Amino acid sequence: MKNFPVIVDGVEHWISPSVATVGIIYKFNEEGKLCFVANKRGDGCPDYNGYWNIPCGYFDLEDETIFIGASREVYEETGLNVPVDKWNLWYVNSRPTDGKHVLSLRFIAKFDESFGTFTSENSEEKEVDDIKWISVDEVDNYEWAFNQREVIKDWIKDMEKDMIDWKIENKLNIKTYVI
Repeated sequence: MKNFPVIVDGVEHWISPSVATVGIIYKFNEEGKLCFVANKRGDGCPDYNGYWNIPCGYFDLEDETIFIGASREVYEETGLNVPVDKWNLWYVNSRPTDGKHVLSLRFIAKFDESFGTFTSENSEEKEVDDIKWISVDEVDNYEWAFNQREVIKDWIKDMEKDMIDWKIENKLNIKTYVI
């Protein structure tokens, strides 16, 4: 079933039997700054044209696991091929946003050169205008689709907590959160 709105007492409500993925891929750049992949939404998107977002989208509930869905969405929007065993489920969001109630599963994966390079050739027509690495200290310089500015800031806070362990142990220790 496709998402659709209904009007009740003059208020638009979305009927959304949907599960979405948000795939945060991160790395430390040459200066040691924490960066993540983002893409700029093109004119082919139904909303937030020209805004930036973390690769995201709906699962094909009939034939995908949540991890395969995360990998597919990232591949379509960035060209990066993230193996399913590289994903960590970071957060589950069940709060409605923008009048739509979509269960959103947020994943993180540390970038590996084997994932490939950026390309939008796998996306729908005019879905992606640009793809790049954004440093966490540049987040406020961009207009973000959906509630993704808050998603990014929450992720940064969690990464900063985990960075203490990383500095002590000389490795990045990401926790998997299951709610």
